[in-house]
Amino acid sequence: MNLQLFIQTWRTHWKSFISWAAVMVAMNSIELSVYPTMAKSGENMKTLMDSFPDFFKKMFKMDDYFTGPGFLNTELFSLIIPMVMIGVGLAWGASATAEDEERGTADLLFALPITRSKILWSRLMAMISALALLAAINFANLIIGAKFVNMELTASKLAAG
Repeated sequence: MNLQLFIQTWRTHWKSFISWAAVMVAMNSIELSVYPTMAKSGENMKTLMDSFPDFFKKMFKMDDYFTGPGFLNTELFSLIIPMVMIGVGLAWGASATAEDEERGTADLLFALPITRSKILWSRLMAMISALALLAAINFANLIIGAKFVNMELTASKLAAG
């Protein structure tokens, strides 16, 4: 891995990373703000949930929807968070080489005394670090936000998610 390429990748993508992190925090905050309403109207919602087909309940893991971890699992961890993480990974991965080609700097980059595998490895490590940092921001947001809505959520169970 080349540290300079790693840093350059972060310099190039820091604005998009901040945007993705802000979107993730906003989505988590919106979902957390809905939880108290769900907890209060548990019986009515349980009747509605029972009317869903079994395969639908299994697909979105709606077994314990009215508990804090069950609500987050159904609302965030079954679809929203994985889709955002995939989007970030795709955006950073697609720009690993295509961005240099588009800006016209690929010839200069490939003329440097660095192997192409090191270039890709450096960009891959930058993408992995971005995803890890985004996951840490998500974790912190949910731990802090859960306290505001009186959701019983342990850090160990959230880390497993």
